[in-house]
Amino acid sequence: MNEEPEIIVPFEQIGEPGWEGPTDAILQDIADNWGDERVSPSAEAELAATERRLGAALPPALRLLYANFGPADVGEQLQALKDMEPLQHWVEGFPWDSISPEEAAALPHLVTFSEYLGNGNAFCFHTQDHSVWYFDHDTDPTLTRFFDDAGDYFKGCLIKAQQDLLEEPEAEDLVEEMLVELFGEKIVAKWLY
Repeated sequence: MNEEPEIIVPFEQIGEPGWEGPTDAILQDIADNWGDERVSPSAEAELAATERRLGAALPPALRLLYANFGPADVGEQLQALKDMEPLQHWVEGFPWDSISPEEAAALPHLVTFSEYLGNGNAFCFHTQDHSVWYFDHDTDPTLTRFFDDAGDYFKGCLIKAQQDLLEEPEAEDLVEEMLVELFGEKIVAKWLY
């Protein structure tokens, strides 16, 4: 009888007691899988300088992740602190006048922090409410609010990355089912497809 592969949910919330252990183990597995070196945690001076440059506080979960693990490979490409910038500056020449009123209201407050697989799409944090938005230059809507908190984004990334780490053929389906259960079918469809 085949056992289902074990998908690890690294934490309920970033910062809860013991969250670092499972997170570190998954990040190490990702680095080992791709033959990469782990990055160093971000220093407090770097974090503070980034906040001054952006004129906004980093979301607490994002700040905590960078302070503990730096711009780690979470299965998606987190940006170096120096590369975070307002989405409007990050995407040159995009027809911003074609977005919806809700998207237009959020746009001035969105700062990039993760490039989705190098395809020109990005995850951003909202400087006022710290929600996470997804910029998709290919399909509507262009801007989609994905998560209330950056911790949910990281949890989703670390779960999603495990499909590449597990050798069982059903791992991809199990990961997708878990993500749908946690975040809903609409978000997962936009994220994965």
